[in-house]
Amino acid sequence: MKRLTRERLQYFFDKDIEPLAVIKPGECIEIETEDAIAGQLNPDTVNSQTLAEMRARIPCSNPVTGPIFIEGAHPGDALAVKIIDIDVAPREQYAWTVFAGNEGMLTNAESIHPPLPEVKRILPIRNGALQFEFARKTVKVPVNPAIGTIGVAPSGERRYSFLNGNDFLGNVDIPCLGVGKTILLPVQVEGGLLSLGDIHAVSGHGEISGGAADCRSVVQVKIDVCAKSECGFMQLPQLNCDEFIGTIATGGSLDKAVKLAYRDLLFRMHHNYQFELLEAYQLLSSVGELQVGQMIPPIFHSVLALIRRDYL
Repeated sequence: MKRLTRERLQYFFDKDIEPLAVIKPGECIEIETEDAIAGQLNPDTVNSQTLAEMRARIPCSNPVTGPIFIEGAHPGDALAVKIIDIDVAPREQYAWTVFAGNEGMLTNAESIHPPLPEVKRILPIRNGALQFEFARKTVKVPVNPAIGTIGVAPSGERRYSFLNGNDFLGNVDIPCLGVGKTILLPVQVEGGLLSLGDIHAVSGHGEISGGAADCRSVVQVKIDVCAKSECGFMQLPQLNCDEFIGTIATGGSLDKAVKLAYRDLLFRMHHNYQFELLEAYQLLSSVGELQVGQMIPPIFHSVLALIRRDYL
């Protein structure tokens, strides 16, 4: 099995970056990923450097490993990326989380608190659980890893890896984007040029403070190519598994992202599962589910709209 190491990080989804690996459809590949600020936050630096100082040393947050060129992937096709395994911090055995006073959904006009100081925490991993060591108690949270940033190269201008968009996906932080799921990404350029990173050991819905439990990892994926004729209805990135089918959407506002995701899911039900449009609309209104990835104003919003396969 091929393996990509994290030494050659990228900070863009870019069609002009030379691929680090070339694989055939159906191949598995192991990918070492870096954390959201390129390994700078660790037990030795947690109290000596600010988040702003760390960010100033890198082009942007959320570096990715890649790109990977998949033979036979052409514009109009889709990459089907099945997540086989995510090994969280195999050497480090810790994750970290950080709060910066000017970030998060409550640091605005609707804030419920006075200004808070920056806080960084190292979260040791013991017996498969993160240790949130607070002033008066320790909270143990089982590790449940997810890929925060994954995408393909856009056909136009390059995009920073901390951004997201419905054409290339990128930084969406969907909490269930983990082992056993298959994500379908619309191919924009020859070979797709897939990159990923920004693994979370655990993620809260909405990522309300601006960050989750970030870590290094080793991710194993299997990548297939779906020809346009085999994809059925596909306009936005999909996230599917044995339990549900779902659509991921981003938007300048949360309500726009929700509308786009549900609209795409509705048309998938119509084209692929023999529902009339109004039937799909009514069923989704009764049993549809939403999972919020990002809810950080003014521009970072992402959602997964899904329906359980039992209803299809």
